[in-house]
Amino acid sequence: MAHVPHAQRREQLIAATIEVMATSGLDTATSRRIAEAAEAPLASIHYTFGTLESLISTAYAEVLEEVRGLLDRSVPRTQGFGIAMESLADAVADLFADPRFGILLIDLNPAGDDRLLEVGDRYYDFGPELVRSVATESGNEPPLDPDQFGRLIMAGIDGVGQQFSFHHDPELARTDLRVLLGALARP
Repeated sequence: MAHVPHAQRREQLIAATIEVMATSGLDTATSRRIAEAAEAPLASIHYTFGTLESLISTAYAEVLEEVRGLLDRSVPRTQGFGIAMESLADAVADLFADPRFGILLIDLNPAGDDRLLEVGDRYYDFGPELVRSVATESGNEPPLDPDQFGRLIMAGIDGVGQQFSFHHDPELARTDLRVLLGALARP
């Protein structure tokens, strides 16, 4: 087997972990399965990340940063909260429909898995950060306290995500998110 540079191996393992979790869920993300998907030696996980838990946390963190970036770019901030929430609803529904993100958003931390606690804060900070950004760029005051509004946005996304895990209908999720987030945006 040819030598693969450390940085390249790291990226291969992260991509394989995301692939395994996206197709089958967190419970199937074993060292053996990830190494096979990455076409890498089993020991490379421990050599590169130290532990399987560290690899999984790193993979989740990378996906969440990608999700935050996609959502961040999809929400116009200068037109006020109504348009911002409608755009956010559409962007989240599109993520649910994408197998790479859908299962990861639904399976974010269903059983309080300690391996994922470190990425949770970054995920949940998105809502309040978005509210503050829309308020600043649109010149409109949020209809609620920014922290509370942000938490409710994320709670709504989580709730619709949980429902999506049962019905797998991205258009129903889109409609529900638009109604819910739109209601939050009304003064």
